[in-house]
Amino acid sequence: MILLSEFLKKVFSLDGNSPPVRIYDGPDAITLDENGNWDESEGLICLFKSDFIPEISVSEKLLASTVTEIYWTPKGIALGVEYEED
Repeated sequence: MILLSEFLKKVFSLDGNSPPVRIYDGPDAITLDENGNWDESEGLICLFKSDFIPEISVSEKLLASTVTEIYWTPKGIALGVEYEED
């Protein structure tokens, strides 16, 4: 398992041309149909697409969440994370 903060640091330190990352709430937030599609707004916490350091725009609590799912999609990377709002 990897923390969201570590995952984002790896992705956005590659080459300056990183794909957008959609971050979803829950280990089962990304439910794909038989065509590999899902409701892109259901469970979406945030869309991260900055080459800047992730800590600048993502909360500490979200950065400390654990990545539970990783999918490569035509629109970028989709992550499911274990995250609990207050």
